[in-house]
Amino acid sequence: TLGLDQDEGKDFLCDNGVCIKQIAVCNTLNNCGDWSDEKECLGRFYCANENPVFIPWEKVCDEVNDCYDGSDECNDCNFDILANDHSLIANTILACLVWVMGSIAILGNLILILSKGHELKTIGSKMNSVTKISTLLLVNLALSDFLMGVYLIGIAAMERQLSAPPDEPEASYCMNSKSWRSSLSCKVLGSVCLLSSECSIFMMTLITLHRLISVIFPRKVSTLGKRGLSAWYGTIIVVWLVVLGLAWVPNMEIFQEYFITEAYYKDNSFFGKGYKVNLAKYAWHTTTPAPVGSRRQIT
Repeated sequence: TLGLDQDEGKDFLCDNGVCIKQIAVCNTLNNCGDWSDEKECLGRFYCANENPVFIPWEKVCDEVNDCYDGSDECNDCNFDILANDHSLIANTILACLVWVMGSIAILGNLILILSKGHELKTIGSKMNSVTKISTLLLVNLALSDFLMGVYLIGIAAMERQLSAPPDEPEASYCMNSKSWRSSLSCKVLGSVCLLSSECSIFMMTLITLHRLISVIFPRKVSTLGKRGLSAWYGTIIVVWLVVLGLAWVPNMEIFQEYFITEAYYKDNSFFGKGYKVNLAKYAWHTTTPAPVGSRRQIT
């Protein structure tokens, strides 16, 4: 091996005690046997798990895990204005506000649901139709806003779980972001968020429509019979069914090509020729080493 002559050219002392010629340092070859001659060389990025030991600097932050542990994509490659390499919610004040707003949304709406629900149960039969429908719509609006509180608390909890101090890069948000965004919990929270926002819009629309009808036809609305009340009950049920469908549409397999822009997968011997073409523009690489005979880089 180049430069391992112990009798001459003892210009560089390796970490393992071997001496090599200075010309053999930073030549991309493991002349020391422990790669210590290839450390701290210009134009390189050194992978955290040393697999491979280093990559060209131009491959850093190129949205491809050239290091098997993904550390080349966690070198201050900020995702957006909210998240960074270490946290799902980078701003501490914003993270605290998410906890506060989520707690307020859950507690406030839960109190409203229980109190108004109790009214409907105890004195609902004595209410006129206008009051009954208004109360029922208000309870459903509170329920949809309650779900937004659940979403906020869920995101805040995941932020704490996925965040890590700068001195623990292997546990950082960047290292776990792709698996998190591909997880069932992320899908469920996303669907809950969409369900809450869409249902709130529909319920506010129904409340506005009900108020408008009450102003234009006050007598008819105040004396609605069972058929009229059933029509409002049915409308509310239909709204929930429609919104539930809309919230889960992004997770349905038939719509995957439209909603999914990235595919997260683990290297395995079964991932090969048939799927490379379909997933080439979506592929994210993970931290596991490539199996023998397979290619990590999709072209």
